[in-house]
Parts: sequence; structure tokens; C-alpha cells
Amino acid sequence: MKENIVGYVFHESVMTEADVRSVKEQKNGTVLIEAVLQEANLPNRNKRIYPKNVIQEALETPYVREKLNTKSWSGEANHPAGNDVNRQMSIDMNNVSHIVKKTYWDSQDPNLLVGLVETAGTITGQNMVGLILKNGMECSFSMRGLGDVIKENNGCVRVKNPLKLICYDLVSFPSHTKAYQRKILMNE
Repeated sequence: MKENIVGYVFHESVMTEADVRSVKEQKNGTVLIEAVLQEANLPNRNKRIYPKNVIQEALETPYVREKLNTKSWSGEANHPAGNDVNRQMSIDMNNVSHIVKKTYWDSQDPNLLVGLVETAGTITGQNMVGLILKNGMECSFSMRGLGDVIKENNGCVRVKNPLKLICYDLVSFPSHTKAYQRKILMNE
């Protein structure tokens, strides 16, 4: 029996270092973080390539625009476990740790998508604040979405349009890393 695959759920969380630009404690007890959310056009540790235009088009969808405009583009602490696509494609409000307030492409490295992220006023968000302020954790974020891929000859897969971008979750190790791309490009 042939399996009918209609798309792939993307989780981009494997080992690397964080790329946090700034962390500011707010008067309301939250923390505002400026950090790299994703890197475009180069293979990541999961051997996926996200073209910048695919990410940009996903950011311009009515879903993401509305979430950003209403300050409700939330992410969770870790990606959901399991194979339930409905769960993967929805946000568990009991696990919300942060809100993405703004995204922009870095002016020095235009392949880096940077986000302004604020910890949520939830229990999970307060746990995130504690990890940052009391334990010195550097935050890493990882995209969660649904889309299709094209297999390439180099062993990587290229994500293609349309990409349904759900959120950027808080993770221990994101898949994007400049050191990893440099290693791949130099064939080390």
C-alpha cells in the first residue's frame, strides 16, 4: 500500500549555540529578547534549506500578520511531542512561554531572521524568565510549520512554497547555526 504524504511537519531543534542579541528585563516582570529566529538559504543541522522568499511569504500570510498585529503570535516551551498533526499545528495555551512581537531581516546578514520576543505572563513564561535571569540561560528559538520539500542531490531537502508557519518555539538547541553552515560549506 502506497502512503499518501500531503506535507511535512517541520521542527527545527537540534544542537547549536544560541544567537541572542539582547536581553532586557521589563518593569512588568517580563523579559524582552532580541534573537535570531531562523537562517535562510543555507543547510541547517536537519539538512533542510529554507529559501528566504519561502520564509518571507510565510511571514506575510494573513495568519502571521494578524497574530503580530494583535500581539498574540505565541510560542511554546519546546515543540510538541508525538505525531498528531493537529497538535503540531496548534498552540497549547497552557504551554505558552513567549510572544513574538516583531520580526525583521538582519541588516548585516540578510539571511538571518531576527525576532523581538517577550516572555509571556504565564507560568511557563515565568519559568522562562527564571531560566534567563536567575540561571543565565541564552534563549534559542525554532520554527514550527507545515510544508513540502524538494530533495536535492547533496542530501539536503529544500522547503518549498507554501510554508504554513505556526510559531517559533523556545528550544534548547535550534537547528540554525553559522558555525554549522561554515563547516558544511568548507566540507570539514
